[in-house]
Amino acid sequence: MAAHTGSVHGLVFSPDGKRLASAGRDAVVRLWSVPGGRKLAELTKGHTAAIRSLAWSPDGKTLASWGLDANLCLWNGDGTLRKTLTREGSAFGLAFSGDSKTLLAGDALLDPAGGAERVRFTAHPINPTRSAAFSSDGRRAAWGGSTRLFLWKTGDGAKEYQLGHGDLRINAAAWRPDGKGFAWRHNRAAGQKEKQAWRSFDLVELELGGMPPAGDTFARHRLGDLSLEQPAKGQLVVKRGKEVVRTLKTGDVIFAYTFLDDRRVIVGAARGVHLYDVVMGKYQRSYKGVGAVHAVAPSADNRWFVTGGIDRVLRVWSPERDRPLLLLYAIGHDWIAWTPEGYYAASPGGERLMGWQVNNGPNKLATFYPAAQFRKSLYRPDVIGLVLEAGDTRKALELANRASKKGGAFTDVEQVLPPKAAIVEVLQVEGGKVIPLTAEKPAVEVAGADLVVRAVAGSAGKHPVKEVLLLVDGRPYQGKRGLRSVAVPQKGDVERKWDVTLTAGTHQLAVVARSDVSSATSAVIEVTYRPAKPPAAPDPRPTLHTLFMGVNAYKGDLKLDFAVNDAKGLNKTLLTRSQPLFKHAPPRLLTDAEMTPARVFKELEGLKKAMTPKDVAVIFYAGHGHQDADGRFYMLPINMDVDNLEKTAVPGNKLKDALAELPGRTVLLIDACHGGKQKRKPGGGWTVKRQGPTDGLARELADDDCGVVVMCAAMGHEESREDADAKHGYFTLALIEGLSGKADYNGDGLITLTELELYVEGRVAQLSRDLQHPVTARPSSVRSFALARPGKP
Repeated sequence: MAAHTGSVHGLVFSPDGKRLASAGRDAVVRLWSVPGGRKLAELTKGHTAAIRSLAWSPDGKTLASWGLDANLCLWNGDGTLRKTLTREGSAFGLAFSGDSKTLLAGDALLDPAGGAERVRFTAHPINPTRSAAFSSDGRRAAWGGSTRLFLWKTGDGAKEYQLGHGDLRINAAAWRPDGKGFAWRHNRAAGQKEKQAWRSFDLVELELGGMPPAGDTFARHRLGDLSLEQPAKGQLVVKRGKEVVRTLKTGDVIFAYTFLDDRRVIVGAARGVHLYDVVMGKYQRSYKGVGAVHAVAPSADNRWFVTGGIDRVLRVWSPERDRPLLLLYAIGHDWIAWTPEGYYAASPGGERLMGWQVNNGPNKLATFYPAAQFRKSLYRPDVIGLVLEAGDTRKALELANRASKKGGAFTDVEQVLPPKAAIVEVLQVEGGKVIPLTAEKPAVEVAGADLVVRAVAGSAGKHPVKEVLLLVDGRPYQGKRGLRSVAVPQKGDVERKWDVTLTAGTHQLAVVARSDVSSATSAVIEVTYRPAKPPAAPDPRPTLHTLFMGVNAYKGDLKLDFAVNDAKGLNKTLLTRSQPLFKHAPPRLLTDAEMTPARVFKELEGLKKAMTPKDVAVIFYAGHGHQDADGRFYMLPINMDVDNLEKTAVPGNKLKDALAELPGRTVLLIDACHGGKQKRKPGGGWTVKRQGPTDGLARELADDDCGVVVMCAAMGHEESREDADAKHGYFTLALIEGLSGKADYNGDGLITLTELELYVEGRVAQLSRDLQHPVTARPSSVRSFALARPGKP
């Protein structure tokens, strides 16, 4: 016998674990015994339509249920109905506060005893709400819906901050006339200024844009003397003039349709996308791997068509293939484009948006691999840019290899799966004894600072593990000295050990395993070192180390106005506002002629020697950047020689090596987009191309095996703009304002890294009228931390 006569939408255990409540489409709440599964009660009087959500108060006295009939029922612990309230909304998102005295239901806080409304979130922007939660202290409520998450104060209903952009399903699409890009329109959530918003993507430059230009090819409902009409949800009719020449019965709910040519029609529907022959009136094929499709558009030459829908993934198809040729996902200003085989291109933050799930067989959980783990072998922007020209991923790879003179045989995700890695043992060295500590639980506590960490890494497929690296608090332990290479790589497991000395406090340990084609980071083990007798310390605060660089005095047209002022002003603000949180090392400031490659690396070596694992380094650079033909980034001093940048500029690869050696948490703030991506003119000087030089550097520095937090002033194709009145670039001005207190979203008096990122992103967009957008890349292993405590200077 079925537990319910329809799908089950809500399940919740009673606080004592002895009962289970279930509810769903049949509008009935049922109570079950635990263990045993005996039905204890059927609660049938409260609802007349499907129940979407359930919540049980921590004290066990109230069970709440919310249904599509707009009934919110409050039940006593024994199953008797106490109160029925009328609450319009999605019927998702019930949650009780920890003290059981408040119920969060949609846009309001209620008294669970009688249902009286206490606080209404009048600025509630989500429709529908999908989930909700209280903070442990009950002072904040969070909920999410569509693609956004909001945090609110429960005392007065004020919004603290928002994560996400609220983009909803794609409902229209179009192709550029030259076939080198497409555009789409998506809904916006309620409360936003524009209910519909257009975006576009350039398949050659690989960058996002806005409104599509005039002349784009939209869905064709007319072609010559033929037209398409939809008289019913599952039908299309083809007309010549007023005469019906063909009726297509799809058996599906149709959302979008277009002529591909005078013989074929593409239909987007609830169960996917389908191709029909309108001459013969026959179904030809359906296309795989796609859900509800609300937008379709053919290319001008009919060679391709693009679809979009509820999952907000754009897919480019060949009519003759049942798998997409190219896929794109974009949210905010980040994006990732990929082929079904796994080759991809992405904005610096785009790799976190997508990954691959690999099934491990029956009765085993699948494994999810983020895209960044495949960067060594599958990050190929050159391939993505050639896919449509070649018409096939394999051919695109051949063209890209030929053009770049690179090797690389065709592969796919399953052939380059990342290694497996795990910390299997933490050993405490105490009084000459080695005391084993279990690594099965995620946290351990030790009484001694000296440990031995043992890890095992295993190869996947035919690619053996070549290196294993230990991370402590998200940073490579001891830099290059902590790297454990495998002299003779071979299939199977390898074991490596590290002698580790911890400072007092809680630390996160993980290992990174790398093969030739991919990498993997293990689960984190949290180790807390509590000395039996904490050493006396006159000032227990960590030390803040700074290296700020600004270059104005370039020759000719390259001269800048405010880079030096940016370095000096931001350095002063950071040192002033961080004073309560940190001790300060002597500041390092390099301007104009002082910024030479030798001086930069000397200062970085000094940081390495002066820092401890608990310290923080903030490094800032404002000046010109350059990216060579091979994608290598350089910071440019005033006396650089464009024909010998390896020796006269600061190479990004050497900068990465130096930053990876720093033992503490490291933040790099970089404004090197003043010149965009540049190439030398035949007669001297520079010309600008529409790509930024810092994209690749940000991506590499934010890898787990380097662990640097990177904030760049602008996206790759944008200019970094300045405020002549403030005598600062927009990026620096936003950083100064944020650190001075404007980024304190939750009002706790601290400016955390996450708050600063949010403030700078929004403020720079505002200052630039949405023409400049900072890019942040943060390693997954580095947690947010406080940088400033604003107050009176």
